[in-house]
Amino acid sequence: VNGNCTKKVSNIFYVDNTKPTGTLVLNSKASGGIVVTTTASDSNSGIKEYGYLIQTDSSCPTSGYTISKNNSYTFSVENPGTYYVCTKIIDNAGNENIVSNSIYHLGKPSEYSESGEYTYVVPLSGYYKLETWGAQGGGYNDLGGSGGYSVGTVFLEKNTKIYINVGGEGSFSSSETSYGGYNGGGNGYFQGSYENKRYYSSGGGATHIALRSGKLSTLSNNIEDILIVAGGGGGGYADTSTSVNNSGGDGGGYVGNNGQQTTTGWGSFGYGGTQTAGGKPVCDSSTCSSNTGNIGQVGDASGSFGQGGSHTVTANGGGGGYYGGGGSVHVQSAGGGSGYIGNNLLTDKVMYCYNCTTSNVTGLKTQSTTCKNTDAVQNCAKKGGGYAKVTFLEASDTDNRTINSREYNYINKEQQFIVPLKGYYKIEAWGAQGGGYNNSGGSGGYSVGTVFLEKDTKIYINVGGVGNFSSSETSYGGYNG
Repeated sequence: VNGNCTKKVSNIFYVDNTKPTGTLVLNSKASGGIVVTTTASDSNSGIKEYGYLIQTDSSCPTSGYTISKNNSYTFSVENPGTYYVCTKIIDNAGNENIVSNSIYHLGKPSEYSESGEYTYVVPLSGYYKLETWGAQGGGYNDLGGSGGYSVGTVFLEKNTKIYINVGGEGSFSSSETSYGGYNGGGNGYFQGSYENKRYYSSGGGATHIALRSGKLSTLSNNIEDILIVAGGGGGGYADTSTSVNNSGGDGGGYVGNNGQQTTTGWGSFGYGGTQTAGGKPVCDSSTCSSNTGNIGQVGDASGSFGQGGSHTVTANGGGGGYYGGGGSVHVQSAGGGSGYIGNNLLTDKVMYCYNCTTSNVTGLKTQSTTCKNTDAVQNCAKKGGGYAKVTFLEASDTDNRTINSREYNYINKEQQFIVPLKGYYKIEAWGAQGGGYNNSGGSGGYSVGTVFLEKDTKIYINVGGVGNFSSSETSYGGYNG
């Protein structure tokens, strides 16, 4: 034009006005936090950053967000309740989209430190960590046996009620009856004319959590409802005029510790409770030489289911437990009560007790510890009163759950399984061995299969009992035929 050369340039501009999209997954942490994970997409300019906000109102605002380059963010939240999380997704063109989700946050663990029964109503279906510490037995100058520690995980449905019974610490006296700690501690009985010299003590109570209300001793016909037990310590003995001191047996584990004996005094010491029987009061040729009982088991101070033993004369009381420790007679000390983690609903389970017998058997797993503490410390024996803690492990707004395998051992009665989630289940069954001297009984068979079960369906399990043998009496058949 007018002798000048011209060039036409044409640029094509694309305007991105499409909002990014995304979804949120929320997780509630027992440590007191809510974690949000954002899955976002933008096919045009791409994702630039995220804004995060938490509130108790369901309506998301347009401002007040914390900006982050990460698609995951953790809010610090302590109080229980329903929380709404808003995430602002921002793309590189400046387009914004706010997405939200809600979750029920349970807050920090529920803890129980005073003796007595408590009711916990499950606020949300999920897995819960149960921890129990048994109470210390009574004893002058801290001679009472320590309580044990038991821990495990259980899946609980929303609105289920569980009952927590916290064991009470034992007491001691030289002039009056020392009544056993709450939930199974055996009584201690003083000896007249030795006031301020000879101190007799009662046993510490067990701490247990169950699906049924009541002290442990009332649940012998409802063992399947007992979730977990930590045994209490046995009562100790002290004589300030002769310096004869016998510490009570420590509680907990699959078998409680025995009480102590001294060859310079009379009487019987208490054995620890086991998984099948209460501890017995026992003496030997030294301590029974001036005792009215025979060498071996003496008196009526045996422990029983959920109850530590108590003699009716001068004595120290056994610790409460799944089976209580044996009470002692005269100057010896009493045994500790046993713990319990045998419920098939319970997983990731173990018991700890002070300098005790260990086991790696499923349902009996016991670790020995040298730790004793007046506070409720994980994996540590307990001094003072009992303690319990219920912790919600993790909640999610998705329904993808893995149901842990559950095993059923022989208990001489029918057991029940309630299907927690619709789906396919593998069922395995082993028959019991027949009776026979020198293990000559025929072995049981094995059957396996898969079945689809609806949620809340009840199935009934009958585990066969092993056969018996005898040369002098009738050998009754094992349970279930």
